[in-house]
Amino acid sequence: MSKAVMTIHGFLTDVADFGDLYDSLGDYDCVYKCKIPGHNGKVNFNEFNVADTLATVRSDYDMLREKYDQVDVIGFSMGGALTSYLCSVRDVHRAVLCAPSNKYLNFRSLFAMLSFYFKTYNEKYQNSNGAVAARMREANDYLKPYRNNSLLSIRIGIRRILPNINSHTYSVFRDLMKLCNDALKERQSIDVPAMVVWGKLDELVPRSSADFVCDFFTYHKLKLYDDVGHALFLTNNSPRLIRDIVQYLEMSEDEVRMPDSNIVAVK
Repeated sequence: MSKAVMTIHGFLTDVADFGDLYDSLGDYDCVYKCKIPGHNGKVNFNEFNVADTLATVRSDYDMLREKYDQVDVIGFSMGGALTSYLCSVRDVHRAVLCAPSNKYLNFRSLFAMLSFYFKTYNEKYQNSNGAVAARMREANDYLKPYRNNSLLSIRIGIRRILPNINSHTYSVFRDLMKLCNDALKERQSIDVPAMVVWGKLDELVPRSSADFVCDFFTYHKLKLYDDVGHALFLTNNSPRLIRDIVQYLEMSEDEVRMPDSNIVAVK
C-alpha cells in the first residue's frame, strides 16, 4: 500500500516550521510540503488570502490522494487549524494537529512560563547537593535550554511575525480560523484519527484551542507537554516530540480508533 504525508505550516512562517521532523518520515513514499500562498520562497504576503489558501490545501491533498492509497496530514499552528478543516471536508487517513490555532491568543502564557521556571528551578535546587552557590548554578544551568526555547520563540516573532502582521494578514488569518471552526461545527463528528499536541508554555495558542479541536474528533489523542512552547519543532524538546508523532503515525488502526479519548501529560 502506497502512502504519503502532507505538512501544512503556520501563519507568516514557512515549511521550515517542522525542523527535523522531515528526517523521520522516511517510511512514506512521499513527503509533501504544502506551501501557503505568499509565505514561501519569494515571500509576498499580499498574495495571502482565504480562497487561495483553502484551495491550495484541498488541491494539494487531492493531488496526493490520486497518487497514493492513503494520505496523512501534519499541521502546525495555522496549519493545524487548516488540517482540522481538511479533515472536515476530505477523508484524511490520519492527522496530527500541533498547537492548532483555531482559538487564540494565550493570555495565560506569561503566568505559565514563570510558574514552570520557578517550579523547575526550585525542584532542581532542592534535589542538588553541595554549597548554596553550586546548587544555584546547577539549577540555572538546568534551566538554560528552556530559556533558550523561549528566546527562540521571541526571535521568530521579532523576525517573521511582527514585521508582517498588519490589517491584511491578520484579517485573512482571522477569517481562515472562523471558516475552519465553522467547518468543524457543521461536520460535528469527524472519524479521522487525530493526535493533538499542545505545550503548556505556548506563547500564542491556549489550551482551549486544543480542547476545542478534540471535541470534534471521535478518535483523538491529546498530548500535553509541560516544558514546550509554540516553536514545537525547533527546540531541544523536538526529538521527543518527533518520536511521539512518528509512533502515533505507525500505530495500528485499532490502536488509534479507541472509543474513548486519551489525554497524555508528558513531563
